[in-house]
Amino acid sequence: LLVQCLANSPTTTDEIMKGALYLINSEKHMFFYSWEAASLIWPALVTAQHSDKQSVDDLLRDIGIKANRYYQDYNMYTLPLSDPELPPGVSELVRRYTGLGGEGGLGHNTSLRSQVHYQELESRLVQLVGSKTLHWRHQEMAVGMLLSMITYDHTPSLPTTSLWLSLLLSDQRTIRLMAYQALEGILKLSKLPSVKVPITDMVPECYNVQVNKPGMRQDNLFMQYQGNMEQAEVETYWKKPFIVKSYMGYFGWPGKEEKVTVRKIHPVEHFTIQPDSVRGLISEFFMDETRVKQFVEFNSLEHEKGADFFSTDRGLFLSFLLENIGPGLAAVFQPHIEKLVGSPEESQQRAAAEMVYGLVRGSRFWDWRSSGQLWGWLLPVFQQVLNNVTAETQSDWDFCFSGASNKADPNRLRALYELLITPENLVSQGAFKESSYLLFVAKCLSMNWRVRELYCRTYNILREHWA
Repeated sequence: LLVQCLANSPTTTDEIMKGALYLINSEKHMFFYSWEAASLIWPALVTAQHSDKQSVDDLLRDIGIKANRYYQDYNMYTLPLSDPELPPGVSELVRRYTGLGGEGGLGHNTSLRSQVHYQELESRLVQLVGSKTLHWRHQEMAVGMLLSMITYDHTPSLPTTSLWLSLLLSDQRTIRLMAYQALEGILKLSKLPSVKVPITDMVPECYNVQVNKPGMRQDNLFMQYQGNMEQAEVETYWKKPFIVKSYMGYFGWPGKEEKVTVRKIHPVEHFTIQPDSVRGLISEFFMDETRVKQFVEFNSLEHEKGADFFSTDRGLFLSFLLENIGPGLAAVFQPHIEKLVGSPEESQQRAAAEMVYGLVRGSRFWDWRSSGQLWGWLLPVFQQVLNNVTAETQSDWDFCFSGASNKADPNRLRALYELLITPENLVSQGAFKESSYLLFVAKCLSMNWRVRELYCRTYNILREHWA
């Protein structure tokens, strides 16, 4: 009945449409309790006829706000496609105490039916958004609905992925924000399989170690930053398993029953792209210089003077992009980053900070040669940032340094640490620059028990200066 009341036909009056919109808007989740209901109501809302009445316009605006889930907790409103799995013995327990079987309850297979309605809805919304004939409010509503359709148990289709990539270049900022989150989720769903090995390959005696206290011990000393390693030693170290989780090894080691694994680098051949895949579509988009140029221009636009801040969403999207597509993308962003860091514009410095954050985080699992090539041109970029930092851009680069060094093996960030922690950079630079350097160093080292050597080095440099 609601769908009929929203139909774009001569028999649908403003009063009928207004009543249907009232019912939908007053319901907490807009009747989003099954994919079957959503496949009927959502397209009807998107294609509902435009009205000149202010009350109808206000209702559509409120419904659009509910659907435009560009904020962080949008996935709270997403339904899974797979059936819930009951723990072993629950069905028998229910049958024993109630006399009722498990048939038709949580274990009943409805996933196939949900898949059919989901795919029907997905293709319909993609068609509507791609037609570019919708009113801007209905366009935003439809894009928000597509964002809600990204679930952990379904990888979006190739046409859907292609649409999201095109929306990265939309003129509407709200739609671009939703596209970032959508593609971040899509990259997670189709990510490159991690190279993992048992923790015993890294710490052979971890199951037998008796831990008496948290902190530095003989059994975790190998995880500390080692500034005196030669290049050949670093290259050998690069091939070994490593841990990015900061808590691992500090309080103790996991037991056998936990079956913990640690990471190894991705060989270059792992980044081979299949053209007819989600990763292939994304790679093709970002290998196009014209699109990347437009993408960077949109990222560096100033939305509101003094109110634009470092976007973690954009930074994380770029880190997932580099982590899954591989080192080939670094060269695509290099000229844009080098140009942006030399600009005095605050918005362009923010965009550069987001891209550098994504590059450093996204390269955590690259091989030695690819990482070396990246840091070969990133180090001059960082030096330029340190030389030209201002009060307006300090907070953006603060976020960049903090996020880039988080959840990383410090020995794989040695190029950054060795640049930052030197007497030339930490002292004799003037009050503002010295305070900026100390802020960045503090963000890189804060709460990191694996960089004791760097703490001591920083203290010794500053102690002589204070004296």
